[in-house]
Amino acid sequence: MHTMPPPDPLETTVPDPVVRRRPRLSPGRRRMVEAGAFAVLATAYLVTEWTDHVHQASSTWTRPEKVSVVRFGAAGVLGRAEWRMLGRDAAASAKSRLAPPGAVHLTLLLQVRPLDAQGVKDAKGAAFQVRDPQGHIWTAYGAVGGGKDPAVGSVTRVTVTTDVPAKAASTVLLEVRANALSAGRQTGPIRILRFAH
Repeated sequence: MHTMPPPDPLETTVPDPVVRRRPRLSPGRRRMVEAGAFAVLATAYLVTEWTDHVHQASSTWTRPEKVSVVRFGAAGVLGRAEWRMLGRDAAASAKSRLAPPGAVHLTLLLQVRPLDAQGVKDAKGAAFQVRDPQGHIWTAYGAVGGGKDPAVGSVTRVTVTTDVPAKAASTVLLEVRANALSAGRQTGPIRILRFAH
C-alpha cells in the first residue's frame, strides 16, 4: 500500500493577513493636530511658569518679617532709600465708580529719596500694601510722580492707590516692602516700613 508522505511544513503556505493602512492625514488636518498639540503644550508651560512664580513669591512673602513702624511725618530707611509719608489725597480718596461695591478708593502720598545707586533700584522695586488692625491685607500700587525714575539724593513723590472696604478706610496703615527680587536672594527677614497715621 502506498501512503502519502506527510506534507512538508516549509511547502505549506498561508496567505499573509491583509494589513490595511490608515489613510494619511491631509496637510490641513495635520496642521490642525499640530496646532492643537502646540496649544496644549503652551498652556501647560504657562501654567507651570505661573505656578512656579506663585510658589517663589509665596515662599519669599512667608519668610519672617522685620517691621519698622514710622511715626507720621518721620522718615524711614528701607534698603538704601529713605521714605516719608506725606498723607492722604482726600480729593482722590473717594468713592470711585471703578472700585468694587462697598469699597472706597484710597490715594496715599509718599516721597522717596534714594541714598545711592542701589537706593534707586530699591525705590523702583518696592512693593506696597495696606493692612487693617485685624490683619487683613490689600495690595496697593505705586506710581512715581512725573513718570521719571527716582534720582540719587533727590526727593521724588510716589502716589500709592488701592481699594479697601469703606469701614476699613480710616484704619488701614500703609506698608512699603523691600524689593521682592532682591529680598529673595537675601537671607534673614524681609524688611518692611509701616507708616502710622
